[in-house]
Amino acid sequence: MSEKKYTFSELVSAYNKNVNIMKLLREGDKNSPLAIQMSYDLQTGSYVKAMSDPAHRKMREENTRKMAEYIKPYLDKNSNVLEAGIGEGTTLACLLKHLPGDAGYRIQGFDISWSRLHYAGMYLKNGGFPGVDLFMATLTAIPLPDSSVDVVFTSHAIEPNHGNEEVILQELYRVAGKALIMFEPGYELAHEKARARMEEMGYCRGLPGIIGKNGWTLKKHELMASNDDNPTAAIVVEKNTGKGAEKGFACPLCGGKLLAYEGNLFCGNDGVVFPMIRGIPSLLPESAIIASKYTDEGY
Repeated sequence: MSEKKYTFSELVSAYNKNVNIMKLLREGDKNSPLAIQMSYDLQTGSYVKAMSDPAHRKMREENTRKMAEYIKPYLDKNSNVLEAGIGEGTTLACLLKHLPGDAGYRIQGFDISWSRLHYAGMYLKNGGFPGVDLFMATLTAIPLPDSSVDVVFTSHAIEPNHGNEEVILQELYRVAGKALIMFEPGYELAHEKARARMEEMGYCRGLPGIIGKNGWTLKKHELMASNDDNPTAAIVVEKNTGKGAEKGFACPLCGGKLLAYEGNLFCGNDGVVFPMIRGIPSLLPESAIIASKYTDEGY
């Protein structure tokens, strides 16, 4: 049976009827990047809205307090931190409150959905964190140099990517300098009912096994939050290669350095331009525009 294709207006209509968009899109192409991107983009605003509920906010505050305890040992006053899959910034805004406030961290975050990043920027600014650098990217092609980020962390960002776990972990580990810390579904530590639900939803699994297969240092693998339906595991991988000297973005196609020019980002190796949309760089591989003469000023 061929995959069902939906127009954007059809998906908006389905979402407004409370249809599970991720499940709908997965029916033909389970956990495809496009399904994840469209689903999350349509849901934009739901995470910010949820923070207005006192019970949800209390739960988020408690979870991020625990998350901070895993992250703090790898930080110093000049550390840089990356949240991979930042969503609407609600987790990061809570987490930053639990990290030492006098440190000069550089904070970055990326997501596959531009709309979520747009909301994240507004939410973080309103919460007193206007200096977070946001960019659009995928977990499988992170546009940053090797070992360039002290601490890379995720919070249920790998979750909907079953089948792509290894390539995602390879990328996250590549850009990490000191530690990769993941707060993801604890499939291996969950009870049978929760495992069955994770399988039905197409959630990630097997992360500790991938870490062992690659010979990385697994420092911790333990339950952090015991939600009955989707318990969260804390997985800490130590790398300790130090911070890479190269700064800025790397081309998601070739890994070469991107040049900021006329408000966009140019890769001289591949002759492509990545656009900046309302201050947010779109660094998805498919965002590349062929423009080999972009920097030419005359002939």
